[in-house]
Amino acid sequence: MSEINWWIWAGLWLVAWGWQNVVHELSHLWNGWIWEGRKPVKFVPWMHRYEGRFYFARYESGLATENGSPRRRHSAPIRWAAVQIAVGLGGLWALIAYGEGASALYMVPLLVCPAVDAGFWLWGLWARRPGTDGDRWRRQLDLERGSADRG
Repeated sequence: MSEINWWIWAGLWLVAWGWQNVVHELSHLWNGWIWEGRKPVKFVPWMHRYEGRFYFARYESGLATENGSPRRRHSAPIRWAAVQIAVGLGGLWALIAYGEGASALYMVPLLVCPAVDAGFWLWGLWARRPGTDGDRWRRQLDLERGSADRG
């Protein structure tokens, strides 16, 4: 394990965390644009306060112009996190398979950060935690099911 540069590894945690915040918000922005026709208005990839609330990153988009389901926009972070985890596991497997086990440790932050994001999404879904994307997805699903039952 002496081959690991611990300063770089610690820095990777900050980079991976920042990257995950950016990817999370971009997933909302991209899927809202593609599936609902929401034009991207603003993307702020750094920590800041806005209207009295703290954000790690934030996006703004216009009104929906297409009749796409907002569930796609709210489920985007977990789907994008799953892709990052799959790619990261592939990289981790390749490093281990080619005898670079010590270098594989550098992949840990790049796997943990999307896993935490996905876990937080699932926690919001199961615990019905207001304000989380998982809860927003569930509420939209309930709305769509309710309108289907009435129609």
